[in-house]
Amino acid sequence: MSSASSKAAVSDQLTKDSASRANRIMIIIWSWQYGGMPSQMDEWSVEGNSGDKVVRMDLKMSSSAKETLREKLQEYAQQGEVFLFLHRRHGYDQKTLKEILQMARSVLPQGHLIKSFLFGEGNDKIYIVNQTKGLLGTRGTFSAKLQAVGIRQATYVNAIADKDKKVIKRKHFDFVWHQYSHNFKAKIFELKEDLFRSLSPFLFITEIQAGAVYNYIKQEENKLLMLRLLSFIGKIRKGSNLETQLKEFEQQHKRSYFFDDCHLNLKMTYGEQEAQLYDSLVDTISKKLLAYEPNLNFTNIRDQFDELLEAMPGSTYN
Repeated sequence: MSSASSKAAVSDQLTKDSASRANRIMIIIWSWQYGGMPSQMDEWSVEGNSGDKVVRMDLKMSSSAKETLREKLQEYAQQGEVFLFLHRRHGYDQKTLKEILQMARSVLPQGHLIKSFLFGEGNDKIYIVNQTKGLLGTRGTFSAKLQAVGIRQATYVNAIADKDKKVIKRKHFDFVWHQYSHNFKAKIFELKEDLFRSLSPFLFITEIQAGAVYNYIKQEENKLLMLRLLSFIGKIRKGSNLETQLKEFEQQHKRSYFFDDCHLNLKMTYGEQEAQLYDSLVDTISKKLLAYEPNLNFTNIRDQFDELLEAMPGSTYN
């Protein structure tokens, strides 16, 4: 089979696979009008599948914006599975996310679930500057110029298949959808792994003094781990110095570390079992790990992480 025939066969198979799935819809609230979007909203289809789509909205957080979102979530949830992306700089935060998820749950039929993600600062996988197969470029566009260290020639990455017809490239849409399908589970898994890697000096000590582990995690070299744990248990307030510090780490590493959208989705989008397991783990971290608890039971903490991860549907990464 020729190379051209091979590519055509792969493309045909992708189209068939896509057609067999429920429609996938991303609603992305971002600074689209910077990129020339003439209105507050438009729709883009995905190449090879007329049911998948990206809905662009440029809505600053307000009571009218929440009402518009309520209507649109109700409309699009009837068409397929919905991922809602809320830009932090548009005024969306943990409090408004909770209100939106409560509102969505009240208007949607039983079984229609919406996952919602807070994003911003170019640190999430939805950005092209962070992942070359991302969707969001610079200043409200689907494209970006990437400048690699030590290379003079910049690389131009464009997620658009057909600008006039408003069509997005499949590989970019599929990549972002896949990444965020596993987003919460992957972040919890990575926190668990990094936590126990950091705590390795304590794992084989039979008697640990009260507060020894807590004081160890509070050390400067473990600051990022401490901030991630505090975010996981919901102890980082909006506008606080801790929030600023965690944002700085995100900028440095080009990774998303906040859990402000994760635990809300666990409580309001996933099942009751996941919510209870999450609450139990938060209680353990708050009252034992980040406290002056003697002789911590590390096996119990690891088991609680594992039970939560096993209860969450889907794989961790693939």
